[in-house]
Amino acid sequence: MTGELPPKVKQIVPMLEEALTDLFEQHKDELMELEWINGISFDIIPSDNYAAISFRKQSDYLTMDPFSEDRTLMYSPGDWEFYSIFEYSTCKSEKFRKVSQFIFGLYMEIYESSGEYDGVQQDINHLLYTAIAEAGVQPSVAQKLNEYGLGAPVITERFEYGFEYMVTDMDSPVYFNFCDLVVANRMTETIAEKLKL
Repeated sequence: MTGELPPKVKQIVPMLEEALTDLFEQHKDELMELEWINGISFDIIPSDNYAAISFRKQSDYLTMDPFSEDRTLMYSPGDWEFYSIFEYSTCKSEKFRKVSQFIFGLYMEIYESSGEYDGVQQDINHLLYTAIAEAGVQPSVAQKLNEYGLGAPVITERFEYGFEYMVTDMDSPVYFNFCDLVVANRMTETIAEKLKL
């Protein structure tokens, strides 16, 4: 498949997948109290040494008109009721803290070794956010969320509606969901194999 992650970045995927399932296990009581959740945002910002998980519910983006949605609020975790509900610095999961610190360190390592500082941050973010999204849409993550009643679909190579997985670059001038990129790449690979192209 084209667009393969470099090995150094790809190692994030299994580490973060394991850390997310551990994080949700450690915070199962809090997760079981959440109701009407229809989205999760993996808010990991390597350049700011920040990592958290946010959950979205429909009331976070509905306007006073029940038939109208504020799409900017749909993708603005900072405006959600359950924004940063699990932060890496205060969560119960040592694994999530360690993988977050690993991602922060990898960002700095790549940044400092690039020798090119103008515009390289967005390039590094693209690689790291793709790996974070790949970890976030792993079946084990959805299964763990479902153990605690969140109704998260297990996504393989097709999009599911009603619940969204999100990884975005808040420094980017345009909204782009890296989870959609990961699913679209999986879908492309599956279709190409199916059609023997």
